[in-house]
Amino acid sequence: KAASAVFDPSDPNVIYGAFFENGILKSSDAGKTWIKLSKDLSSKCKIRDVAVSPVNPLDLYAIGSEDWNGTFYLSNDGGKTWKSSSKVRVDAEGNPTLDNVFSGIASLSAPRTLSISPQNPKELFVSANWRSCLSEDGGLTWTERDRGADISCVTDIRFHKRKTYVTAMDEGTFVSEDGGQRWRQLWPLRHTPGFSGHNWRVAVTEVNGSERIISTVTPWYKTPTCLVRSDDGGKSFNVVQTGLPDYTIRPNTMWGQGHPRALAVDPNNPRLIYLGIDGDPAEDKSGGGIFKSEDGGTTWAQLPHQPASRRMFYGLAVDPTESRRIFWGACGAGGGVYRSDDQGASWTNVF
Repeated sequence: KAASAVFDPSDPNVIYGAFFENGILKSSDAGKTWIKLSKDLSSKCKIRDVAVSPVNPLDLYAIGSEDWNGTFYLSNDGGKTWKSSSKVRVDAEGNPTLDNVFSGIASLSAPRTLSISPQNPKELFVSANWRSCLSEDGGLTWTERDRGADISCVTDIRFHKRKTYVTAMDEGTFVSEDGGQRWRQLWPLRHTPGFSGHNWRVAVTEVNGSERIISTVTPWYKTPTCLVRSDDGGKSFNVVQTGLPDYTIRPNTMWGQGHPRALAVDPNNPRLIYLGIDGDPAEDKSGGGIFKSEDGGTTWAQLPHQPASRRMFYGLAVDPTESRRIFWGACGAGGGVYRSDDQGASWTNVF
């Protein structure tokens, strides 16, 4: 597999190529034959891009990654030897909830492309997951440089009394009071291990004159799923895990682990809430499926009877015309649409 190729600007017969796990290769005869320049490169690092200095052809640069972890490589002898760098000085103001903002240093994350400034060969730019970054010293040090280039992946949108609420992967739950022109973060307000992570769904209901806001969360670092609840419109909030799985679910999941991507509130009873997590039971563990709360999301219980498939994404809804009726959409073996007419006590495949 080949990722990219670049010509030596001083010699059109010289080409450098990035070849994922096979590292960096060089051709001196316009691509007829190749030699490997992978000394000092990690054997697990997938090289994705390579660049040559426009003023010194011995200065080579490359980027690669091992899963989400990225590395920048620098050679000053035409690729004979390489040294690496993977640390980025973060922009804590631009990304206040991401990890490592207190130390000020984070790791390069899944870099994709590498460019050299046409006006200053010491300026390099890397586009990457989370933190695109700039080096002004030929790759020796890096600074996050992506403010304004938002990478939000919004997962849910809800409206309540002229307010708009959204959840976003990696960022949290937000509210806008002016039709989306400005947004205010409800949570998390800073990086918090065991809480910062992917927010999936949000539900907003009015209870005793105040807004109850509930979001579902998969924290980073393999922490079990949780739910965030506020009873005062987001001024304060609590993390809820009571009754939810206390381990990471793996079997029959959509993205490698069970995520709480389904949430539905009974429109006639805000204390009655349903939550869906994908994944099957295994090894004396109860797995995911549909969970039910009868106290407004404070405590949860897994329904004793589940649809035939628990492999799902967003497929959970309460019928607004008959709130005892619930629908569940699932994938894979046993998949389809399931209906319960008794608040989840039993299920029938209807599609």
